[in-house]
Amino acid sequence: MLGQDRQSSDADLVAATAITPDLVVSKRNARHFEPTGAKLFNPYEA
Repeated sequence: MLGQDRQSSDADLVAATAITPDLVVSKRNARHFEPTGAKLFNPYEA
């Protein structure tokens, strides 16, 4: 449970950093970022 909370916090921090200057989060596993509203790019699906 603690690991999930930590992972969520890390995702929120990265998403907030990306949203502020309108950047894109590039991650293979973007499921943690989907609820944040950040723009996402999965290079393995491109």
